[in-house]
Amino acid sequence: MELFELTNHLLPLIWYFDFHQYKNEKGENLQKAIWGYREMISDAEHHITLTEEKPEALKVFLKRKRQIDEFEELNEFRLKQ
Repeated sequence: MELFELTNHLLPLIWYFDFHQYKNEKGENLQKAIWGYREMISDAEHHITLTEEKPEALKVFLKRKRQIDEFEELNEFRLKQ
């Protein structure tokens, strides 16, 4: 959270949400909430391959980023009218 500045409270229409419950190495029950594009939510390996900068993961990320940017531009246009 500390790495981002919130400039718009509206989430892109193509974002999904998922909630995971899991046990850590100490056996403690933990929860994790995730918001993101479809591949980020549905493919557990996508986040790993994205942080490793694998070409296929970067291709998906850049595609989804373009879609989000287009949504933002359309939203800004609508707000100006």
